[in-house]
Amino acid sequence: MRSSTFAFSLTVAAAWLVAGAALAAALEAGVARVDLTPPEEFKAALGGYGARMSKPAEGVHDRVFAKALVVADGPKRFAVVTADVLGFPPAFKPALVGRLSEAGWTADQIMLLPSHSHSSIDISAINPANVFGVLMSLEPAVAALIGFLALSQDLALIEVVAIGLVVAASAGALRSASTPAPRDV
Repeated sequence: MRSSTFAFSLTVAAAWLVAGAALAAALEAGVARVDLTPPEEFKAALGGYGARMSKPAEGVHDRVFAKALVVADGPKRFAVVTADVLGFPPAFKPALVGRLSEAGWTADQIMLLPSHSHSSIDISAINPANVFGVLMSLEPAVAALIGFLALSQDLALIEVVAIGLVVAASAGALRSASTPAPRDV
């Protein structure tokens, strides 16, 4: 009885090893890591909040990386990409898929996972199409409008002119800020 149990166990173990080897032969995987840390002169905004909001980095404490895992099982393949960033801009994934489409990649094969770190670069802030900073420039005007509508606070003409100048200067500074061109990797 004992020898038949041993023989059965040995047969099951051999079958499991053969099946595992066959599965391993069909499944392929690859990994990569890329350093995304921008040069200091790029003045990349960090994804901070409060007093730290949108201020540029003052140095490098930790490098910023993107890492990818690609798994393929015959013609099926999938990629998981992580990055030490606050988030990806909405147009990032479509642009990525567009560049990879010639190689047969589709959006449902690619998963992007930002770490949502508030102490890392905010990729949206270095995107030239981003208007968040300009919208934030309108904050004094919005506050004055809310004060007028909700609290019946009137502003003198000089106060309205001053708010207008602050908004214009802030928006102009943001839109004309020179930023080195991004490197094509």
